[in-house]
Amino acid sequence: MVAVVGAAIAGFFSASLVPWRVIPPPAHSRIRAEPREARANHDLIAGLPVPGAGVPSDPRAVMDEATLLADRLVLVFPTLPDALEVRARLLDWLGKSKQAVECWEQCLQLDPDYAFAYFGIGSVAAQEEDYRKAEQSLRQAVKLSPGDFLARAALATALVNLNQPKEVIAVLEKPLQTDPRSEGFYLLGQAYVQLQQMEKARDSFESAIRVFPEFADAYYRLST
Repeated sequence: MVAVVGAAIAGFFSASLVPWRVIPPPAHSRIRAEPREARANHDLIAGLPVPGAGVPSDPRAVMDEATLLADRLVLVFPTLPDALEVRARLLDWLGKSKQAVECWEQCLQLDPDYAFAYFGIGSVAAQEEDYRKAEQSLRQAVKLSPGDFLARAALATALVNLNQPKEVIAVLEKPLQTDPRSEGFYLLGQAYVQLQQMEKARDSFESAIRVFPEFADAYYRLST
């Protein structure tokens, strides 16, 4: 049922051409709603739109509908971190970062090892240019979910802004050998620039372009 409601929310965003990070439930999540809880709240789900049922043409109506879906999801599954994660991401997209962080903090109260909450809190801190706080949260996200490239790249970005190039290299170099990403190589290049290792920086920017030939920022760095 969580997948159905979550898909409905994602459907609204997809149909509205709004970027949305699709995140599967973490394998380590230990807290799940009891079937009887879902049955007891069936009446709350019955009125929810289903994927493909149509999307309001008014953007404000889309946001109102998505907010309603997210709120009901949390109401039906109050002990499920994934439900709070959906609401937090919606709030963050709407520019309500403080409320989003509160949701992610609730996730951590339910499951202290919920990696997506650390990623969300760290991302908001980075948006606010509090890179030290961002580093702390994003390191925890990477520790709990080492295969999550978005978390790893966000951590590397914070470290670049903190002028910690050796840490950037430690975070990115080995994973990029098996999972080449243009953004990862670009951040690696920035780290080598900070270390004044210009040949390695050039190699990294060229690697970024090989992965993504239209990477304008990498071309710019090569030209400077």
